[in-house]
Amino acid sequence: MRLDEALARGDREAAQRSLERLEKGEVRDVQGELLEQVRRGDITRAEAEARANYGGSR
Repeated sequence: MRLDEALARGDREAAQRSLERLEKGEVRDVQGELLEQVRRGDITRAEAEARANYGGSR
């Protein structure tokens, strides 16, 4: 399940698994780009989750 789908459903466990896969480099997409921004300190994790969930600006 994608991070944005898990967040939309309110499934925090699935969202956490998705983030872990992203962090391990197993998934590379828009979510991965958001994670990179978090790593660089450009945005917070909460902002990344909100953007993934609501399609906010990238």
